[in-house]
Amino acid sequence: MSGSALWDRVSMPIGAAELIEAMEACCLHAYHDGGGVPTIGYGTTIWPNGRKVRMGDVMTQPQALMALVLDMEANRLPALAAAISVPLSYGMATALTSWLYNEGVHALSGSALAAMLNSGLVARAARQFNQWVRAAGKIDLGLMRRRELERRMFLGAQLNPTRAEVWTLGAAQLQPLCDAAQSDEARWRVAPNPAADPNTAVLAAITAASDGGAGAGIMAAAQGASS
Repeated sequence: MSGSALWDRVSMPIGAAELIEAMEACCLHAYHDGGGVPTIGYGTTIWPNGRKVRMGDVMTQPQALMALVLDMEANRLPALAAAISVPLSYGMATALTSWLYNEGVHALSGSALAAMLNSGLVARAARQFNQWVRAAGKIDLGLMRRRELERRMFLGAQLNPTRAEVWTLGAAQLQPLCDAAQSDEARWRVAPNPAADPNTAVLAAITAASDGGAGAGIMAAAQGASS
C-alpha cells in the first residue's frame, strides 16, 4: 500500500478488499452475526438486489466476493466520499472502508471520527476507531482487535505483519485505548478545538502530497501521530 498517493474518492482503495476479507470470515450459508442479524458471505446482510439476507440462504465463493465488491462500490465508497471532505491517503481510505463495511453506511456521517478528521485532527480521529467495539451492546474482543488494526492502518501501517501482532492483544491491553477514545469523543462534543491536536502535520503532509512523492513525509508524520 503506497503512502505517496491520494485516494481518488471513486475507485476501490488499495488493499480494502484484502483487509475486509481478512476481517470478515466467509460463510457460504446464512447465519446470525453477533447482533442477531442474518448474514452471509463476507458479512453481507443485504443481497445486491436489495433483499435482506434470510436464514436458509446460500451462495458460492465467487458470489460472496462479488457481493462484497458491489456493496463497497455502491454504498461504502460513496458514503465515505460524502462524509469526509479532506484528502485521504490510500491507507486512510482503506481503514475507513473496512470500518464502514462493518458498521454500516450511516455510521460515519455525524460521527466524532468524521468531524475530527474534517477539522484536521488526524490523530484524534484515528483514536475514534477504538470506540466502535460493541456488538449487541456488549464489548467484543474481536471488534477491539479489528478497530486497533484499522487505526494502525489509518496511520500508515501495513496489513501484515500488523494483523498478526494485533491479534495477540488481549482485552486488558485494548481496553485503555477504547476508554481514551470514549473520553476524547465526550470532550469533543463539549468543545471542538482543532488547535488542541498537535498532529495536524499528518493532514498537511497528505494535502501537499502528489503521486510523484511525499510518501516519506506522510509516513513520518503518521508515525509521530501514533506515538
